[in-house]
Amino acid sequence: MIKENTSLKMENLSLKSKCAMFTQLQEENSNLQNSILKCESELKACLEEKNDILPKYEEALKVIENTRNELSASQLSIANLKDTLIKYQLERHKMHNLIQDLKGNIRVFCRVRPVLMDDGEKPLCRISFPDDHSLEISKQLSGELEDSKSEYSFDKVFSQDSTQTEVFEELSHLVQS
Repeated sequence: MIKENTSLKMENLSLKSKCAMFTQLQEENSNLQNSILKCESELKACLEEKNDILPKYEEALKVIENTRNELSASQLSIANLKDTLIKYQLERHKMHNLIQDLKGNIRVFCRVRPVLMDDGEKPLCRISFPDDHSLEISKQLSGELEDSKSEYSFDKVFSQDSTQTEVFEELSHLVQS
C-alpha cells in the first residue's frame, strides 16, 4: 500500500504537472487565437484598402501610358519640325545668296557725318543729296566764282540726319551668319 500510495502521489504530481502545462497551452492557444483574429482584422482592412486603391492605381497607369504616348508623339513632331526648320534655313540661305549674286556681291554705301564744332565756322565744301543714291560735293576754288562740283553714285547714301537705326535697317539683311 505504501507503494501504491507513492505511485499515486507520483501520478498525482504528474497529472498536476500535465494540468499546469495544459492550462499554459490553453492560455497560449487563446493568445494565438486573439493574434489570429487581430491579423485577420488587419488583413481585411488591408484588402479593403487595396480594393479602394486598385482602381486609382489602374487609372494612374492609364494616365502614365497616355502621357508616354503623347510624349513620344511630341518628340517625333519636334524631330520633324527640326528637320523642316533646317531644310527651310538652308533654302533661305541659298535664296539669300542668290539675291546677293543678282544684286552684285560688292555694295558701296556712303554715310556722311554731321558737321562738328571742331570743323570750324566755314565748311570747306558743301554736300548735297540729289537722291538716295548719289551726292554732290561742291567746293569753291580759291578766288574763282565758279564752284567745282563732283557727283558720286552709291548703292545707298545716308545723309547727316540719318540715324544708326536707319543704317542698320538698310544693312541688316546683308549680314547673315
